[in-house]
Amino acid sequence: MQVHNPLTRRINLTLPGLPDLPSPSSRGYASSSLPPSPTTTTTTTSSTSISRIKAYNFDIDRKGKPLAVLTLYANGDHSPSTPTFVEGQPIKGQLKLDLEKAENFLNINIRVQGKLSMVTGPTESDQVIFLDIVHPLWSQSVGDPRHTATSFTSWSPDPFRAMMDPFNGKLPEGVYVWHFTIELPKYVVVPVGSDRPQTFKLPPSFVEKNVGATIVYDVTAKLTTNSLLRTTHRTTAKYDFIPSTRPPPFLPMRAAAYRDGVPLPPPSIDEEGWHASKPAQFTGLLFKNKVVYLDCIATSLLVLKLVYARGTVIPLFLEISGQDTQAVALLSSPLAVFCRLRRTIKFHNNGKRLGDKQQWKDGFSHSQVATWRKVEDRQRTSDNSKKRACLQGELLLSNTLKPTSALAYFEIKYSVVLLPFAITGFDAEGKTELIKEPVEIVTGTGYAPGRRSTRMSTPSSLASSDISSPIPEVPVRREVRDRGFI
Repeated sequence: MQVHNPLTRRINLTLPGLPDLPSPSSRGYASSSLPPSPTTTTTTTSSTSISRIKAYNFDIDRKGKPLAVLTLYANGDHSPSTPTFVEGQPIKGQLKLDLEKAENFLNINIRVQGKLSMVTGPTESDQVIFLDIVHPLWSQSVGDPRHTATSFTSWSPDPFRAMMDPFNGKLPEGVYVWHFTIELPKYVVVPVGSDRPQTFKLPPSFVEKNVGATIVYDVTAKLTTNSLLRTTHRTTAKYDFIPSTRPPPFLPMRAAAYRDGVPLPPPSIDEEGWHASKPAQFTGLLFKNKVVYLDCIATSLLVLKLVYARGTVIPLFLEISGQDTQAVALLSSPLAVFCRLRRTIKFHNNGKRLGDKQQWKDGFSHSQVATWRKVEDRQRTSDNSKKRACLQGELLLSNTLKPTSALAYFEIKYSVVLLPFAITGFDAEGKTELIKEPVEIVTGTGYAPGRRSTRMSTPSSLASSDISSPIPEVPVRREVRDRGFI
């Protein structure tokens, strides 16, 4: 595991990108910076983006009185209440210690942790600490804290004399401020199974109801006294982490369609730009008196790998063929097609028994359905006796989706699933799903520069396509529905 543990003798006095902090106004002695109030924000402007840096304050109380304040600085646009850091951004903050009298401390540390917790039964649980970074701010071995802190304000009647007094192991009365910057690793190494180390990308924060696994990040400020009992004072601040991932570049014809603001070309024109699933054959009862046999081929837009950014769309193309003209016409109605994004969460609480399938807990949930429209495609089928109909659709991806990720005994996967057709006059037989195609969801932008192709769906449809939002009842396995994931 990557652990950042240098013993820094002097902390950098400047924090690039942080707001200017106001000077203390209490007790009458002006000195270096004190932390801003929780509502203080600073707008940072660049040529490409505008972000608000917000101070999130967390108090350390002792006997009902404030002893210290931990402050984290993060982009306030992500969340008004929880600090949020994106991959590539360091954790920046400060610790302010206010002593009314001299006290004997052994050390002062900042600790950053990432924890995977899993509950697989009423009394069974497990926890994996996959990230553990200790960042020392001060210890007795470093020496006089008045010279190593970012700033120090003395409350002595004679502050200049107090600064000259020799250090005797105790922290003199006054206000100490330590700034810190902690870089987060891109990857972590975690033992899996029988202590087999594996490398994983730092996963996103994950906390949801009805899911017995969580990924939580926190920052802890810990002050340890140099007393017989080694008393510790601490506060823990939870923060959210967002990985930074992007889809590969668009293939030429798709990029040209977005640039020119025209519909995407069908598979018959852009063969390289679409990924065709294996054909699915299914049967059903037409108007309760006629058994019909049909073929179904679903294609989704191919971007080298099937990778899509949240907040965008998955373009789809569906071909239905069969010898019964009436059945093909009925099932090619946009209202008959049910295609969804499926999220599957899988976790295991016993690393030594990974081969035991009974130990794995998994479940899935669906987004809202894709939207469709009938289109003309001049491609001819090899079997002239079969009737053919085509639909073009898109599946809107909520911008709150958690990206595809895996860590030790926990993983989040996505797939596009075509469920049985459901329309009056046709009863599907047998299968619970016709086509299932794995896809990867990433966090980065998924559009090429220039104009966008026209969406068939309204913006309100995107807001309702959250993976956790209620959905209409569709044919799914009873045992899955009873688990409460849908």
